[in-house]
Amino acid sequence: MSYPLLPRQGFPDAAGAPAQPGSLDKPSSAPPSGGAPKVTTPVDVSQYVNDPCGLTPKATISRLGMSTRPKVTDSGHRNDGKPNRLCQWGASGTQHGVTVSLLGMGLDAQYRKQKLAHYYETFGPVTVDGYPAVKTTERRGERRSIRTIGLNDRESANIQVTADSPTAAKKTTDATASATMDTVRSGGK
Repeated sequence: MSYPLLPRQGFPDAAGAPAQPGSLDKPSSAPPSGGAPKVTTPVDVSQYVNDPCGLTPKATISRLGMSTRPKVTDSGHRNDGKPNRLCQWGASGTQHGVTVSLLGMGLDAQYRKQKLAHYYETFGPVTVDGYPAVKTTERRGERRSIRTIGLNDRESANIQVTADSPTAAKKTTDATASATMDTVRSGGK
């Protein structure tokens, strides 16, 4: 699946204003157009675009019973020409798995997708360690749980979990999302 992206640095943003160098470090004054909450403490995650596996600590993956050797796949391209990388971990002998990626678009894109196409069966605003996010499922009762976390106006992290039950999927998603945000806020340290 290829994800649409917001404009590159120097190109107009969704509000029509030219993007400024370093603008990921400061909140934008332009209101989101899809209704997503503002990311009040934006973080720069550009160091993870080519390596989304670095977003989630190996210790967390291991605690969740997953192989710490991820499978990295490319799914389309970002506006900057870089591949949209997905990092996938699985538990041997089960269908339990975790996928982490950076979408190359802000959280507002998920709100617009839901508003215009009612893409998700369930769609609910949540926060993950103080950052705006949405929890979604494509079909009720499925064993897959998704969290998309707004990191700045132009980037969000997407965490998808498949597990043995909806409850297990939610628990794994929550743990992965929290560990990912710990990494993001610490700058990977």
